[in-house]
Amino acid sequence: MDHSDHLATPGSDAIEAVIDEQWSAIGAAGTWMTGEERIDLVRISRGDIVSAGLDEATAEAGGFVAHRAASITGDIVDGLEARGLSRERYVEVVGVVSRTVAIDTYDRGLARSPRALPAPRAGAPSGLRADGARRRAGWVPTVGAIGPPTALDAVPSEATAQEVLHSVLYLAYGEMADLHVERGLTRPQMELVAGRVSYLNHCRF
Repeated sequence: MDHSDHLATPGSDAIEAVIDEQWSAIGAAGTWMTGEERIDLVRISRGDIVSAGLDEATAEAGGFVAHRAASITGDIVDGLEARGLSRERYVEVVGVVSRTVAIDTYDRGLARSPRALPAPRAGAPSGLRADGARRRAGWVPTVGAIGPPTALDAVPSEATAQEVLHSVLYLAYGEMADLHVERGLTRPQMELVAGRVSYLNHCRF
């Protein structure tokens, strides 16, 4: 069994280690939000209404991304920005919420209960901006061409986290062009599952 096969096994040590690390990191301060604010986004992702630590626009953005992603439009993102939610902070919301949903879905697929909320960690947001990130035709700044792999470029820590989680739950970015890669399933089988899930989630990509 090679390394990629090992990574493909649900519940394997390799996947569990990455998910545990990613989950813990949600409780730490990010680029534009404190650990407590990020944990509030986990609550919103799970359907909790109370989000005392978040401003209204950020909480609303979290709800959209977690529960009504297919309904998000450029006008909605413009409106959130007009209410004080910067594009970069919105990117962090997308990163935290999408990571939460992915991890919760993974656990649910293994018939597990949702994980306990991450432990909050002290610290202030870094405020680090990505070099070269700018608005093009998309809703958020990106460093490269607009697309799913670059959607979180404006917040490097979120872009990195997305790629790490993506690599164990699906494929590493460098493997995407390999039509013969196997992770327990063949590549055509993986894409059949991915296409069906994307359709059910109204994903336009």
